[in-house]
Amino acid sequence: MPNTYLQAACLGVIAGMRTMGAPALVSDHLARAKSPALEQSPLRWLGTARAASVTKFLAVGEIVGDKLPMMPSRVAPAPLIARMVSGGVCGVALCSAEGKRTDVGMVIGVVAAVAGAYGFYHLRRILGQKTAVPDPVWGAAEDVLAFGVGWGVLRTE
Repeated sequence: MPNTYLQAACLGVIAGMRTMGAPALVSDHLARAKSPALEQSPLRWLGTARAASVTKFLAVGEIVGDKLPMMPSRVAPAPLIARMVSGGVCGVALCSAEGKRTDVGMVIGVVAAVAGAYGFYHLRRILGQKTAVPDPVWGAAEDVLAFGVGWGVLRTE
Protein backbone atom coordinates (compact mmCIF):
# COMPACT_ATOMS: atom_id res chain seq x y z
CA MET A 1 0.00 0.00 0.00
CA PRO A 2 1.48 3.40 -0.97
CA ASN A 3 2.18 6.04 1.66
CA THR A 4 -0.95 8.19 1.92
CA TYR A 5 0.96 11.33 2.90
CA LEU A 6 3.28 10.91 -0.08
CA GLN A 7 0.21 10.53 -2.29
CA ALA A 8 -1.21 13.74 -0.76
CA ALA A 9 2.04 15.55 -1.53
CA CYS A 10 2.13 14.34 -5.13
CA LEU A 11 -1.51 15.24 -5.70
CA GLY A 12 -0.87 18.63 -4.10
CA VAL A 13 1.91 19.28 -6.61
CA ILE A 14 -0.47 18.21 -9.36
CA ALA A 15 -3.08 20.64 -8.01
CA GLY A 16 -0.42 23.33 -8.33
CA MET A 17 0.01 22.33 -11.96
CA ARG A 18 -3.66 21.73 -12.82
CA THR A 19 -6.26 22.92 -10.31
CA MET A 20 -8.94 20.46 -11.43
CA GLY A 21 -6.58 17.70 -12.51
CA ALA A 22 -5.83 16.62 -8.96
CA PRO A 23 -9.50 16.36 -7.88
CA ALA A 24 -10.31 14.48 -11.10
CA LEU A 25 -7.59 11.94 -10.36
CA VAL A 26 -8.53 11.62 -6.69
CA SER A 27 -12.25 11.40 -7.37
CA ASP A 28 -11.78 8.71 -10.01
CA HIS A 29 -9.53 6.78 -7.62
CA LEU A 30 -11.94 7.06 -4.69
CA ALA A 31 -14.97 6.16 -6.81
CA ARG A 32 -13.24 2.92 -7.80
CA ALA A 33 -11.62 2.14 -4.43
CA LYS A 34 -14.83 2.37 -2.35
CA SER A 35 -13.32 3.09 1.06
CA PRO A 36 -15.61 2.49 4.08
CA ALA A 37 -13.58 5.09 5.99
CA LEU A 38 -14.44 7.74 3.38
CA GLU A 39 -18.16 7.21 4.07
CA GLN A 40 -17.66 8.97 7.42
CA SER A 41 -16.08 12.02 5.81
CA PRO A 42 -17.78 15.22 4.70
CA LEU A 43 -15.85 14.67 1.45
CA ARG A 44 -17.56 11.32 0.76
CA TRP A 45 -19.22 12.95 -2.28
CA LEU A 46 -15.79 13.06 -3.93
CA GLY A 47 -15.86 9.26 -4.08
CA THR A 48 -19.01 9.11 -6.19
CA ALA A 49 -19.21 8.32 -9.88
CA ARG A 50 -20.97 11.65 -10.47
CA ALA A 51 -18.16 13.62 -8.81
CA ALA A 52 -15.61 11.67 -10.85
CA SER A 53 -17.45 12.56 -14.07
CA VAL A 54 -17.86 16.25 -13.19
CA THR A 55 -14.24 16.70 -12.08
CA LYS A 56 -12.97 14.96 -15.23
CA PHE A 57 -15.08 17.31 -17.36
CA LEU A 58 -13.70 20.33 -15.50
CA ALA A 59 -10.14 18.99 -15.82
CA VAL A 60 -10.51 18.66 -19.59
CA GLY A 61 -11.78 22.25 -19.75
CA GLU A 62 -8.78 23.38 -17.75
CA ILE A 63 -6.39 21.51 -20.05
CA VAL A 64 -7.83 23.35 -23.04
CA GLY A 65 -7.99 26.71 -21.23
CA ASP A 66 -4.40 26.48 -20.05
CA LYS A 67 -3.20 26.79 -23.62
CA LEU A 68 -5.01 30.09 -24.21
CA PRO A 69 -2.90 33.27 -23.95
CA MET A 70 -5.52 35.21 -21.97
CA MET A 71 -5.48 32.83 -18.99
CA PRO A 72 -4.22 34.43 -15.78
CA SER A 73 -0.98 33.30 -14.21
CA ARG A 74 -1.32 30.30 -11.90
CA VAL A 75 0.56 32.28 -9.24
CA ALA A 76 -1.84 35.24 -9.31
CA PRO A 77 -3.79 35.38 -6.02
CA ALA A 78 -7.13 33.88 -7.12
CA PRO A 79 -5.72 30.97 -9.17
CA LEU A 80 -3.16 30.24 -6.46
CA ILE A 81 -5.84 30.13 -3.78
CA ALA A 82 -7.91 27.78 -5.96
CA ARG A 83 -4.87 25.49 -6.32
CA MET A 84 -4.31 25.56 -2.56
CA VAL A 85 -7.93 24.60 -1.92
CA SER A 86 -7.69 21.85 -4.52
CA GLY A 87 -4.51 20.43 -2.98
CA GLY A 88 -5.95 20.63 0.52
CA VAL A 89 -9.21 18.93 -0.44
CA CYS A 90 -7.31 16.16 -2.22
CA GLY A 91 -5.05 15.64 0.80
CA VAL A 92 -8.03 15.46 3.16
CA ALA A 93 -9.97 13.09 0.90
CA LEU A 94 -7.03 10.70 0.47
CA CYS A 95 -6.32 10.70 4.21
CA SER A 96 -10.01 10.22 5.04
CA ALA A 97 -10.19 7.20 2.76
CA GLU A 98 -7.16 5.62 4.42
CA GLY A 99 -8.02 6.54 8.02
CA LYS A 100 -5.03 8.88 8.30
CA ARG A 101 -4.87 12.32 9.92
CA THR A 102 -6.82 14.67 7.69
CA ASP A 103 -5.24 17.79 9.17
CA VAL A 104 -1.81 16.54 8.11
CA GLY A 105 -3.16 15.61 4.67
CA MET A 106 -4.62 19.10 4.27
CA VAL A 107 -1.38 20.87 5.19
CA ILE A 108 0.67 18.61 2.94
CA GLY A 109 -1.75 19.14 0.04
CA VAL A 110 -1.79 22.93 0.43
CA VAL A 111 1.98 23.33 0.79
CA ALA A 112 2.63 20.97 -2.12
CA ALA A 113 0.13 22.87 -4.29
CA VAL A 114 1.97 26.14 -3.67
CA ALA A 115 5.30 24.47 -4.41
CA GLY A 116 3.90 22.89 -7.58
CA ALA A 117 2.33 26.12 -8.77
CA TYR A 118 5.48 28.19 -8.34
CA GLY A 119 7.88 25.45 -9.40
CA PHE A 120 6.12 24.61 -12.64
CA TYR A 121 5.30 28.26 -13.38
CA HIS A 122 9.01 29.10 -13.29
CA LEU A 123 10.06 25.92 -15.08
CA ARG A 124 7.68 26.64 -17.94
CA ARG A 125 8.88 30.24 -18.20
CA ILE A 126 12.53 29.18 -18.25
CA LEU A 127 11.88 26.48 -20.84
CA GLY A 128 9.99 28.98 -22.96
CA GLN A 129 12.88 31.46 -22.81
CA LYS A 130 15.66 28.92 -23.41
CA THR A 131 14.03 26.94 -26.22
CA ALA A 132 12.14 27.66 -29.42
CA VAL A 133 9.33 25.40 -28.23
CA PRO A 134 6.01 27.31 -27.94
CA ASP A 135 4.40 27.56 -24.50
CA PRO A 136 1.33 25.46 -25.42
CA VAL A 137 3.65 22.55 -26.19
CA TRP A 138 5.23 22.88 -22.76
CA GLY A 139 1.71 23.04 -21.35
CA ALA A 140 0.82 19.79 -23.07
CA ALA A 141 3.99 18.18 -21.70
CA GLU A 142 2.98 19.42 -18.26
CA ASP A 143 -0.45 17.79 -18.72
CA VAL A 144 1.15 14.46 -19.59
CA LEU A 145 3.47 14.69 -16.59
CA ALA A 146 0.70 15.68 -14.17
CA PHE A 147 -1.73 12.98 -15.19
CA GLY A 148 0.95 10.32 -15.64
CA VAL A 149 2.36 10.90 -12.19
CA GLY A 150 -1.14 11.11 -10.70
CA TRP A 151 -2.26 7.82 -12.21
CA GLY A 152 0.97 6.17 -11.12
CA VAL A 153 0.78 7.46 -7.55
CA LEU A 154 -2.86 6.40 -7.13
CA ARG A 155 -2.47 3.05 -8.85
CA THR A 156 -3.71 0.17 -6.75
CA GLU A 157 -2.72 -3.43 -7.25
